[in-house]
Amino acid sequence: MSKEVIEKRRNAPNLVFDVDNGSSSDNSSDVINFSSPNIKAEVLQMIVQYLEKESFLTSVTVLQDEANMKIAEMESITAQMKRLRKSILEGDWEWGCSFIKTLAKKHQKRFLYALYRQEFLEL
Repeated sequence: MSKEVIEKRRNAPNLVFDVDNGSSSDNSSDVINFSSPNIKAEVLQMIVQYLEKESFLTSVTVLQDEANMKIAEMESITAQMKRLRKSILEGDWEWGCSFIKTLAKKHQKRFLYALYRQEFLEL
């Protein structure tokens, strides 16, 4: 690269295009809230996926340990929630009820009420 190109890139403002209102801004914090835990988790997940794709398995393990990522647990919970949704949509009320009873005590009452209410509404 020539010195002119390098100098232009160095002096160029950091413009970010805001999809919501169709404008650009000089500050990236206007568009993305980097302090949001959801954003942090998604960025970490993308980095982990890239490292796995490039076969940097040691780096993946270190990053997951340092970030306290529990990917296997999250995938398991996601699969269980999909199964619960499917059972509700198919009317398999017994499975849904038995699954909800395995949840933490503080959530059981609300989930059971919602399940029984939905079952009653579909009668």
